[in-house]
Amino acid sequence: MASSKHSQAPSTDGLSIALQHPAITGDLKTFCSLAQTCKSWRAALQQCPVGHLDITLGHHKAKPSQLSGFTVWLPKHPGLVSRLDVLGRQSAHEEDFCAAAEPALPLGVQHAAQAHTATAGAAVALRLRSVSIGCIHSPELLQALPAAALTQLSVTYSSYCPARCSLNSSGVTARLQQLSNLQQLSLTAAANKHPVNSACLAAVGQLLLLTQLHLSYVAHGSDLSLLPGQLRELELGVICSGSSSSSSSSSSSSSSSRNTAVAVGHLTALQQLKLKVVGDPGPGSSLPASLTGLTVLGRGCSGSSSSGGSDMQHVSFVPLQQLQRLMLHAAVLQQQQLQELSSIASLTHINLFYSDMPHASSEAPAWGHLPALKSLSLRQTFLTDNTMLGNMPDDLHEAASLELLQGLAAATSLTSLDWHGRGAEPFQPWCQYLTSLQQLRSLELVNQPPVDRADVLQLTALTNLTALKIWCSAAVDDAAAAGLAQQLTNLQQLSLMYVDLSSAAALPAVAALTGLTELTLQSMAGVRHKLSYDELLLLTALTQLQAFETDLCHTDVFQKLWDGESCGWRQQG
Repeated sequence: MASSKHSQAPSTDGLSIALQHPAITGDLKTFCSLAQTCKSWRAALQQCPVGHLDITLGHHKAKPSQLSGFTVWLPKHPGLVSRLDVLGRQSAHEEDFCAAAEPALPLGVQHAAQAHTATAGAAVALRLRSVSIGCIHSPELLQALPAAALTQLSVTYSSYCPARCSLNSSGVTARLQQLSNLQQLSLTAAANKHPVNSACLAAVGQLLLLTQLHLSYVAHGSDLSLLPGQLRELELGVICSGSSSSSSSSSSSSSSSRNTAVAVGHLTALQQLKLKVVGDPGPGSSLPASLTGLTVLGRGCSGSSSSGGSDMQHVSFVPLQQLQRLMLHAAVLQQQQLQELSSIASLTHINLFYSDMPHASSEAPAWGHLPALKSLSLRQTFLTDNTMLGNMPDDLHEAASLELLQGLAAATSLTSLDWHGRGAEPFQPWCQYLTSLQQLRSLELVNQPPVDRADVLQLTALTNLTALKIWCSAAVDDAAAAGLAQQLTNLQQLSLMYVDLSSAAALPAVAALTGLTELTLQSMAGVRHKLSYDELLLLTALTQLQAFETDLCHTDVFQKLWDGESCGWRQQG
């Protein structure tokens, strides 16, 4: 049998097929190991038509030299990279990297695309499917991205970005229209500089495959009707009020007529909407009937009509008959709107967040009529022109305080209550108003102290609690802590911080809470008698404990317990 004198070069076809599996080319370490194995693997990697590598540039250890190496490597392996993330400036250490990336990376991506074009018909092409840009503001990088392959794009523009590179510049908007295969798009910019305007919205409106969109801020007066109608998920920030506040002589109706309407009712395929509102939405605002999930994050400004956040009086909830989940954060509603929410049969979860106690008090009478109300947050802050001040406002007057407490008592569907900052009269026992909340699973009381031990022990009626946090309360002494632990046997998280613990008296009861995974015990001014090793040893029965913080003992005593074999939760830490 005749034999060939020349051996045939081994085929890399099989290796190339294997390399298309995400488990192989989706991990950078695996890829680098294969590249160093042998010549056949390196050849197969170079010819692999579809890879799954995720490359992140710009982390805290990044150096310009690494960027240079990547821009040389990419044109040689254009098909391997599926996702490219260029992080933004996180620290001064990354200034040099970002400065080098601005001209170098667009050029590297462009060379990778041109390398394929130069060898027309080749199987390997630049196949970036997902790109996130955090520190490059030149339109050149957008121009170099492969329009045919790209389905996800995220661009973040910081406040120092030059105007020629803004999201509204002609170079950026023209390129956006050409990225016709985009399915997910995120355009983020500072609210006070380069918010998206109608020019950019018009470009986005041409992307007919787009289903997920995030626009951090849309400028005052922009035309929201330009948004593409096929969107399914939308995160949108709208600057409703102009930069100048209304004069004191102007009527509120005149002021609201100049506000931007949040008019997105034409998005008939939209299911999830997260709406950030600066100021008050104007007349003509509308929401699509197709929504199943809605989040509204309000933020007042100098022209807002309410100190409690954004006044939503021009937004109707009547069309939202498919709505299932609703979160309102500093969004002021009228009584009629609250009634509209109570009539939505599909609504199963409402989360209300108040940053202003008078606002909460005014809406409290409606809470008992919202069977879907599951989560309530009361976080008193003092905001003037959106700047937090160091001093707290006065407590509510007695009538408003009572209205708030009665509203809480009627909100029997609540599973979570988070109360930070004073609201109720500080010398009035009030915990009794919470005893009707038998579905409550999580309770946080921070700077809203019970007035005495008897007031604290009212909370023992909440036997379904799995998480309890009480901070800054002299009423929680050893006896009160023991009473809580003895009755609230389902607790998994217990945090008593800046309270009046002074001995080991509560430890046996706490140690009986064998389901605890998190425990914090800290006294208000340091205990007079530090716990001994034997006293602290009681807590070793908590075998599920994963986090434990205390100042009731000296550090060396705690360390001895932690290192001891008798500690059942030592391995959990």
